[in-house]
Amino acid sequence: MCIPDAEQDKGFYQNKLEPELPGVLRWAVEGCRLWLQEGLDLPPKAITEASQSYREDMDVLGDFLAARCEIAPQATVSTTELYQAYVEWSEGQKDRERDRLKRITFGHMLSERGFKNGRNWQGRFWLGLKLIEP
Repeated sequence: MCIPDAEQDKGFYQNKLEPELPGVLRWAVEGCRLWLQEGLDLPPKAITEASQSYREDMDVLGDFLAARCEIAPQATVSTTELYQAYVEWSEGQKDRERDRLKRITFGHMLSERGFKNGRNWQGRFWLGLKLIEP
């Protein structure tokens, strides 16, 4: 967009902006000082709540764990058996089937939640989870 010559304020910088520069600089320095002293504010509560709600709605793994697993600190379940149960569960979730986690992502998400992966003479397993019937 181009402003026609007749509507341009040729002296804008010198007449209006330049006299305000000390105040603009003072405002910027004060803002920086407050930022360094107090840090940035948290996002508004409405944003935090909406984000949390979105995460919960999109938490495919959490829904699976609630539906098909029991958290039991000493329990173990084979990685293959757990992932197969997840695949079967997701097939029954019409709105979630397209969002099915790949096996490696599934494992990473379990690790992020604090579950430990191990190996014994029977193969690989997850510690702290037990499958329950649907």
